[in-house]
Amino acid sequence: MIGKAIFVLPAFNEQEALGSLLDRIRSAMEAGDLEYRVVVVDDGSSDGTEQVARLRSAAMPLVLLSHPVNQGLGVALRTGLREACTQAQAGDFVVTMDADDTHDPGAVPALLCRRPSQWEVLVASRYGPGSGEIGVSRLRRLCSRSVCGLLKAIFPIQGIRDYSSGYRIYRAEVLHRCFAQWGDGFISEAGFTCMAEVLLKLRRLEARIEEAGVPLRYDRKKGDSKMRVASTIGAYLMLIGRELGKAGKHRVHRPKNARRANLEGSIAAKR
Repeated sequence: MIGKAIFVLPAFNEQEALGSLLDRIRSAMEAGDLEYRVVVVDDGSSDGTEQVARLRSAAMPLVLLSHPVNQGLGVALRTGLREACTQAQAGDFVVTMDADDTHDPGAVPALLCRRPSQWEVLVASRYGPGSGEIGVSRLRRLCSRSVCGLLKAIFPIQGIRDYSSGYRIYRAEVLHRCFAQWGDGFISEAGFTCMAEVLLKLRRLEARIEEAGVPLRYDRKKGDSKMRVASTIGAYLMLIGRELGKAGKHRVHRPKNARRANLEGSIAAKR
């Protein structure tokens, strides 16, 4: 028996895309006869995003949370995940997706059935079998692959290639552990780098993380991208620097005389 799925959708000025995404979530979950709920976090939108969510709430189990001013993807994601954790019970799942309708909710029923007892986090990846990037510019594709390759080289997670995907499924229990460990510090990055930050925190907890190939349908996106490539790359480099600094602080340094004593002891033992 699969627990309910709680969708978390951080949204900023997604009036044109949000309605279509919510309709597709409803169709996919009802077709699979799966229990679900939706949490939309309107992050200070200046368009009709909030009105679209309120309209759909009459036809589906939807909670709307609003930030009076835009605070960034990371803060909106943290707000949504906290709300999802208050609604979730043991055995439930939390699904995060981009609110611009570039992720296919039709894949969720099959992903939930993908050996759910063996993973705590399932990354819907743009890389690997069954995946792809449709309608993505060469510049953005190059940025994503370069960043993910760098993160994997420095912070390897077995079987994971996509560190920045916003399309993920979490077992509710692992999110409870993250908030218990870090509180609001679980997500401190405000921008797009928050998805990599979350994955690195889960790595520290030694969570069981798997990856499944799912196409990114950027051709469905309405309007211009909110990502600024140069500033996003800079933010990733700063995140990597901070994470390396934290790793250095936790590394145990033995005094030189202690290392010498151990070396001399080892030599004496060999004689």
